[in-house]
Amino acid sequence: MRYLTDDEIKSKKPREKKYRIKDGQGLHVIIYPSGKKSWQYRYMISRPRETAKVEKIYTIGPYPLVSIAEAREVHQALRKRVFLGEDIMNSESKERMIEKAQVIRNKNNDINNIKWSSSFILSAGLVLTAFNIYPFNLYIQILGVVGWMIVGLLTKDKPITFVNTVGFFILLLGIVYSW
Repeated sequence: MRYLTDDEIKSKKPREKKYRIKDGQGLHVIIYPSGKKSWQYRYMISRPRETAKVEKIYTIGPYPLVSIAEAREVHQALRKRVFLGEDIMNSESKERMIEKAQVIRNKNNDINNIKWSSSFILSAGLVLTAFNIYPFNLYIQILGVVGWMIVGLLTKDKPITFVNTVGFFILLLGIVYSW
């Protein structure tokens, strides 16, 4: 079975109505008309005294905040619970939902802190360059660029990662030639 990749998910464009793309075993990415993308687990469960199964949908979280690896990990845990007969929609407590939202919020806050710190450090390096304080300006700027490389890797943003990787090597060359 072929699974989804980041590039495939990112390349999917919104349509007039929401639609889903399958990753496998009930795990899907839903693409909304607004462009928002979200992970969902679709599963069937039998109700007592009924012969027909009912489809249920469990939302795992927004893409790309919840990465492919994270979504698959949560999906496997949910599949196991469903297999054991648990109706995960009814057993999910408010506390668990709040906890899940808090984890996502904390991840966003951490990334934003790195962005602000890296931007401030890069700005300080530019000020040092304006005052011709060389090569100390390169040392400062390389720290800011590394911060932005980390942001690019955490968010799986290839352009940010690429530009800052190139910037890192350019600054590194400047440091080497300043000796």
